[in-house]
Amino acid sequence: MRDKFFETYKTRVFKTILEIDRTANPSTLGDTLIKHYFNAGYSERSAATAVIEVVRV
Repeated sequence: MRDKFFETYKTRVFKTILEIDRTANPSTLGDTLIKHYFNAGYSERSAATAVIEVVRV
């Protein structure tokens, strides 16, 4: 059941990433980074922002 929640979370994070940065390519992101934010309790918006910051560096 937790996997289903993660898949929904991941989809929403990808959508939010594209809303924030249209040039981002979510297909290049692995599940590991997003799974970390999911397990840490980040909201989808916070996770998307954090992913963008990490990937840009």
